[in-house]
Amino acid sequence: MVEKSKLENLDQLIVITHWGLEYQTSPNKAQVKVAEFLLNNGADMVIGGHPHVIQKALWRKEKNQLLAYSLGNFVSNQASVNTDGGMMLELTLVKNNDNVEIKNPGYHLIWVHKPNVNGKKIYEIIPCKLYENDTNIMNAANKSKMNLFIKNARKIMSQNENVPEIQLR
Repeated sequence: MVEKSKLENLDQLIVITHWGLEYQTSPNKAQVKVAEFLLNNGADMVIGGHPHVIQKALWRKEKNQLLAYSLGNFVSNQASVNTDGGMMLELTLVKNNDNVEIKNPGYHLIWVHKPNVNGKKIYEIIPCKLYENDTNIMNAANKSKMNLFIKNARKIMSQNENVPEIQLR
């Protein structure tokens, strides 16, 4: 399928995968093997999901390839440790003639805040970097849960290669 896609004169081939073991914060051998196969056979980016937790990301500058094993959860009712948030990738694609370069990839951590409003649970996607030091956005119990997610997520993402957490502008 990758080879066939490359025949379509694409600027970039981005493969979205549904893989990995649920709740495992590190990619397993099968994920690594499939990722290497995809990247070695024409994929420019491989973006994964399914484990319900984030997993590391890497950018191979010299090969112009990006791999994110798992983005975690964006909107979810899951609340156990590491499942109550995820990450968003941010990058720039620059096209010069027929060449497209990946520039400045990074990530934003997000957390799913589920307050009760008028007796109903609502879902708010909280950008962690904006609110980790804000004491007014939520109650102490939720703030503690978000801070635990941030701490664990940053530990997982410390394994990244060339994909840093994006700082506030």
